[in-house]
Amino acid sequence: MAHEKRKSLEIVAEPKSAGGKVKLTLGHDLSLYGASEGGDAILTREWNVNNIPANLFVQGDGASLDLRDKVSHLDWIEVPEFSPRDTVIVTVVSVKLTPYTPITKYIGPMPIPEPQYSANGVGVRENGDYDNGSSTKDWSVSATIPTENDLIRTQIWATPPILTAGNGLKYVLKKESSQVKLWESSQKGGIGDYNVPSTGRIFFSSDRLVTFWAEWCQRGYGTCKLSVEAIEESTGEVIIEKELSYRPFGSVTAAFVGEFQTPGNSAVSPGINNWVEERLLDGYDVHVWDDGFDMSFYGDCNKFGEGDAFDEICNAVNNRGIGVVAAVGYSHGGGSVYNLAWRMFYDGKTSNDWRYLYPPRKIRNIYSLQFTSYLDAVQNTHSGNPFAEYRRPLNSDYHTNQYQRLYITSFRGRSSNGDEDHDRSYLGVGHSEFSNHPVIRNHLTLWYKSKVRR
Repeated sequence: MAHEKRKSLEIVAEPKSAGGKVKLTLGHDLSLYGASEGGDAILTREWNVNNIPANLFVQGDGASLDLRDKVSHLDWIEVPEFSPRDTVIVTVVSVKLTPYTPITKYIGPMPIPEPQYSANGVGVRENGDYDNGSSTKDWSVSATIPTENDLIRTQIWATPPILTAGNGLKYVLKKESSQVKLWESSQKGGIGDYNVPSTGRIFFSSDRLVTFWAEWCQRGYGTCKLSVEAIEESTGEVIIEKELSYRPFGSVTAAFVGEFQTPGNSAVSPGINNWVEERLLDGYDVHVWDDGFDMSFYGDCNKFGEGDAFDEICNAVNNRGIGVVAAVGYSHGGGSVYNLAWRMFYDGKTSNDWRYLYPPRKIRNIYSLQFTSYLDAVQNTHSGNPFAEYRRPLNSDYHTNQYQRLYITSFRGRSSNGDEDHDRSYLGVGHSEFSNHPVIRNHLTLWYKSKVRR
């Protein structure tokens, strides 16, 4: 039977003329109910043989650790020299699917809760880039790629463990589309597609846990359903089934923390980091970045908008089929949003800055800077720049700006010709706590979700 599901139980005691009672003793982590759903557990499990309930259901509250490990007894009692016993052995089967968020520079894969991946699907990057270092797209390479970072970790937890066939229970992994391949490693290599034929693959698990990595290996949209079934061998009955749907990401987002904050560490630097974690779990491809080295040399984002953040966007647009870009930043990270948008706008053009008149063309495909957001943004030309970022990001389709003007001696933002400009001084929140205030973060999330697709 399936974990946390109920199965009908019929109790028959004959001859009833013998009198007495029957007593039901359930195995560990089993409970009894009077309905298939809802209701309170039945705690008194003794009945007169002439008054046995017609509707009884057993629920498995805890999964079996081994096959046939939950032993229940039915005894006929209170009749001298007459004590028959019937025994039922139950296996409670549990299957869980756990997909993870994508690999990013500062935030590793996080498990996605079932309600979120059921509602949003599981995002996977189209693996059409060239981490392998050749002119062949990664999705056409089966060998190990040490720098591969576009596969999505997925785990199956199945119990009780099944070591060999013929035990009465089997687990079957099914995949409905060739758009997705499954690998045993995040760097590919080994057996491609995890040996999953169209009819499904029977798998065995000695430690209950199976880990594989999903690769989206075609251009275009769509979904790929992955399912795991626990099947009773003798009858073919599907005892329990879990499923998820992979889909390619439809956007990429750069989010910049502020000066002296640590990207990817929400405990040390709350605010933007928390927001990024939430969006990753929501099914977006979001990368958190340092606000930059504030000088002209390479880092996450320099004063001309170049660095790892810009490279990630170029890769997504050029090689992964992405046409929607978004950028969010707090404090000097807001200044980095402007710098990044400047570099994207003048890509392959003559710029308005004599210090960098001819930024080379790096973005080859069409895209839109769909959404930008400032949170108490400060210009980011050097680490000590205290001036508010008042310039709207170039070519931004929709720009929302939130700022405060409380303390003249502290960093603070100002109006930036946004589609929305909100002075949040009334909240009484200064610059250092600004990006972590729930009103500010919730407003950012509301407009981000309305403008940026997953």
